Amino acid sequence: MAATSVHPPFRMAHTSLDDERLVALAQSGDRSAFDQLAERHSTRLRRVLFRITRDCDAAYDAVQEALMRAWKNIARFEGRAQFSTWLTRIGINEAYRGLRREP
Repeated sequence: MAATSVHPPFRMAHTSLDDERLVALAQSGDRSAFDQLAERHSTRLRRVLFRITRDCDAAYDAVQEALMRAWKNIARFEGRAQFSTWLTRIGINEAYRGLRREP
């Protein structure tokens, strides 16, 4: 009788794939592909949002919210712009939304 594996399925490392391919994988439901996109673009996004918010915590919160919104709406990304541009626009909207909420 053959032994069965108890290990989780092997997840392909996506570090060598370009954004276009990672987006396609993410749109098909591959969370690890989206995680790779987030890792690639978070630092730059945080810098952009800090310039708007002038607050590290607010910029971090806006980045997190932008990443959640991007994941939720990845199927709506049409590829007319680069993924980084699309994500940055979502982040900028979140930063301004956060500023409007402040007393």
